[in-house]
Amino acid sequence: MKRGFTLIELLATILILGIIALIATPIFLDVIGNAKKSADENSIKLYLKAVNEKLVERRINNSKVDDGDYSILENGDICLTWSNDTCIETLGLEVSNFDSDGGQVTIEDGNVTFYTFLIGDNQYDSGNYNLCFNFVNGSIRQYYSHVNNDSNSASCPTNVSIPAEINDKKVTSIYLNAFKDTAVTSVTVPSGVTSIGNNAFRNCTNLTSISIPDTVETIGNNAFSGDVKLTSISIPNTVTSIGRDAFSGCSGLTSITLPSNLTTISEGMFSGCSSLTSISIPSSVTSIGNNAFRDCSSLTSITLPSGVTQIADRAFINCSSLTSLPNLSNITSIGREAFSGCSSLTSVSIPNSVISIGESAFANCSNITSATLPSNLNAISGGLFSGCSKLSSITIPNTVTSIGTAAFGDCTLLTQITIPSNVTSIGVLAFRFSGLTSADFKNPNGWYNTTAEIPASTLSNTSSAASYLKNGIPISKTNPNGNSQY
Repeated sequence: MKRGFTLIELLATILILGIIALIATPIFLDVIGNAKKSADENSIKLYLKAVNEKLVERRINNSKVDDGDYSILENGDICLTWSNDTCIETLGLEVSNFDSDGGQVTIEDGNVTFYTFLIGDNQYDSGNYNLCFNFVNGSIRQYYSHVNNDSNSASCPTNVSIPAEINDKKVTSIYLNAFKDTAVTSVTVPSGVTSIGNNAFRNCTNLTSISIPDTVETIGNNAFSGDVKLTSISIPNTVTSIGRDAFSGCSGLTSITLPSNLTTISEGMFSGCSSLTSISIPSSVTSIGNNAFRDCSSLTSITLPSGVTQIADRAFINCSSLTSLPNLSNITSIGREAFSGCSSLTSVSIPNSVISIGESAFANCSNITSATLPSNLNAISGGLFSGCSKLSSITIPNTVTSIGTAAFGDCTLLTQITIPSNVTSIGVLAFRFSGLTSADFKNPNGWYNTTAEIPASTLSNTSSAASYLKNGIPISKTNPNGNSQY
């Protein structure tokens, strides 16, 4: 005969089953809850996709939704306009299987940037704004187009105000490439940031404004290069260094304020800033780099600080609206192609402080009619006035010993030239296609072409000398057989 459970055994069994139920029930409920949460999140992603498609449709139909916060109605549509607590205009969404008890979306520049949904007892939102940033050790490494860099998440704003702190850590730098190629339209950099890295905002083609705090000390290479809609910018006086090409290709830039302690206008800094009409260079600047103002086609004038002693290669090339040279009284050298293509210049007067002028420095300045060279210049460099088709008057200083290749090529209105006695070489094509009718050699003796001596009678006659020079044959006072004649 079987013995039944004793009371103690029965109570123990019930206790064990109760413990199992206590352990299993939360797990079971968690499984159900997680499944529901996953379903809700998938439903939200599909809903946001439908909203963004509708916003694109509105843009195409020229009825773009204004930026702002909008309520989600019980049927899932979005109310665009309210009147006396009644929705009188909706986005026109037709959604099914989206069981929301309401919520809100933020629309910016035709996209949903943030959202909050109420589904049952649960609230879902797009997350903290900080999740739009890849932030490491105080540095903004990357700005995402979508929260958490997840294309299925809400879009991150294009109107960006960088937080001063992220995860209780101060933001101190904008890393290289951080915002490069993004769609940001405006950016506020927080106080505490000390550096803006290379390419940080490069090719932000929709960027119209940026605010830089007075804690920033350095701005890197190409930091704002290619930001074609940026029209003005003010750099605080705390900045002491701005990298090369920092604003190159900012074709919409019309004004900029530079810091008072800046010492260098870096290479290519404003290259291609075709809308820049004027700029004030701080008195602290002592050097201007190659290509610094290249292709600034609207720049009409420039003032150089007294500390600048050299004009670098191509510094003002193709500044086609520049009507006069800057004050050159402290300049000792002018680089290659420095003012080439400055087609609005009508005259050139270079002071005696200048001792060297680079090749093609004034080439293709098609409206220059006269030029005055420094009295102690040693050489007319190659291509110096090549293509200056209106140049009709120039005096070569007595100190000049050589005239370079194509120095006066295509100067079609230049009819007369005097070759000083110290000149010992004239390069190939030096006067090719010029308008020379008279060339006065002060020392016509002892000249050679590439094969033989030139008769003194040829060069002592101003007319025949002019014809000879126009042939473009290089001549010198060096005997091709190796014997110098001077």
